[in-house]
Amino acid sequence: WLRNVERSTCDATLSNLSRENPRYNAILLIDASGHLICGSSPLLVDSRLSSKTYFAYALANEDFAAGRMMTSVVDETAVLPFAARFMDSSGAVGGVVFVSLRLDWLGKVVDQLELPASAVLTVTDRDGTVLARRPRNTALIGQPASWAGELAARVRTPWLVEAEGQLVGLAPVRESELYVGIAVSKGAVT
Repeated sequence: WLRNVERSTCDATLSNLSRENPRYNAILLIDASGHLICGSSPLLVDSRLSSKTYFAYALANEDFAAGRMMTSVVDETAVLPFAARFMDSSGAVGGVVFVSLRLDWLGKVVDQLELPASAVLTVTDRDGTVLARRPRNTALIGQPASWAGELAARVRTPWLVEAEGQLVGLAPVRESELYVGIAVSKGAVT
């Protein structure tokens, strides 16, 4: 069916979808060879995206793939790319649906969580790069979390430890290659 997709109609549909969902910076359909089929922004030119790790992973697996924090070519905001493959009408892999999540939106969601005043919550990617934090500290976005790297790579199930009067936990976010870490003073937990 991709051969019959009119680019302008597809672009308009994805543009409307992106506008209705402000958490997304860009939405793309990419064919199996890495060429852009259509996208939500006129700034997204026909380019080969097959060199991106998340594209290759999504194409080869049924899983949802998360990339690494990057700067959007649409408006230079910090985003996190996600991709999932789609099948064509014959049942073969047709390509990849790509969306980029705005990290400023993620930060606002994290800000709205009801947590004890002493709590520090951090959302990172699989490399331990800070994507959102509460209390908000924009200087830390894009930087390694204090527990980053080797620790995050080993964590496949949630864990909780007590350290220096605090409870510290880290958990993977369902199959997304994201992690949530939280530290709260022991006295704040009832």
